[in-house]
Amino acid sequence: MLNCIRHFFKNYTEKVWGVQCNQITAEWGSQRIKGLSITSAILHTFKKRFTSDSPISQMNVETSLIGQFMYPKHGPCQLWEEVAKLIIENGGEIHKEKMVVGIKSKKNRLNAIKVLDESTGELKKIGGDYFFSSMPVKDLINAFEEKIPCDVSEVAQGLIYRDFITVGLLLNELKIKNETEISTINDLIPDNWIYIQERDVKIGRLQIFNNWSPYLVKDDSKVWIGIEYFCN
Repeated sequence: MLNCIRHFFKNYTEKVWGVQCNQITAEWGSQRIKGLSITSAILHTFKKRFTSDSPISQMNVETSLIGQFMYPKHGPCQLWEEVAKLIIENGGEIHKEKMVVGIKSKKNRLNAIKVLDESTGELKKIGGDYFFSSMPVKDLINAFEEKIPCDVSEVAQGLIYRDFITVGLLLNELKIKNETEISTINDLIPDNWIYIQERDVKIGRLQIFNNWSPYLVKDDSKVWIGIEYFCN
């Protein structure tokens, strides 16, 4: 069992987080697999024999056990393109190439942000009633112009961020052949992701974009793969 854990989890986990497994707390691990247990995995295996594996039927299934799900025809960015379309249709505005460099607050309430136009260098103040932040927490705290409590600032400065890089390769073919019963376009292996456990290579995962959606590849005779790396 220990050798199995080392082979399937240890090296990949250390690639993803950049931390030795013996430095990762149990609480951290439980957040990644919350709700998942050996019992639930076994019950799911038996239940699959009698239920549909469609995306809708899996809405209440633990994330780690989902075998099929809905995916945008042209990839995940299509979701945000639709959001942008709805904003414009409802009278909203979208300003691109703008960086939040300052946050103004009064009596524990945000009332304005300072925005830098990266193309012109112009600095602009924008007021508002509500603000939603998608900034890294460290950058968010550093952007406040008013004094932040020392303990909050210290925690923010101590946060470590892990970066994700995908290198795309367009291949004429894969040497690995489809030996499963799953039917695929051009008989390509049916995997979306392949997890790379070996510790002597830096790649963490390999994606096959053809299998996410055939519309992501212009020429379906080619194989479009993404090689994933994790770094600081």
